[in-house]
Amino acid sequence: MDERQDSENSVWYLRERAKELDCLYRVEELLLDPDAEVSDACRGILKFIPLAWQFPQICRIRISLNGEIFESLEFKESPWVISVEIVASGVTVEKSASFTHKKCRARISVRS
Repeated sequence: MDERQDSENSVWYLRERAKELDCLYRVEELLLDPDAEVSDACRGILKFIPLAWQFPQICRIRISLNGEIFESLEFKESPWVISVEIVASGVTVEKSASFTHKKCRARISVRS
């Protein structure tokens, strides 16, 4: 890999991390608002999570919290999914899933 390509990869990598951090900060603001309803926070999270993904335009989110389901607009399950369960005190309190509505080739850059 030449020096220019290495520099471009580094810039791309940093931009991707910046998007992820921005998402985390926005979600944190929602969750720390003492006046916010849980349902409003979940709807806000639906907006912010796709922005952190490499291809936000094809990302759809579902959050299941205490039996209530929150989904992003145009949500549809697909075979391309990343899912996580959030456990507190041994009890699953939330399940969040990110789907893409079409297969895409992600650009991967591994940093050590």
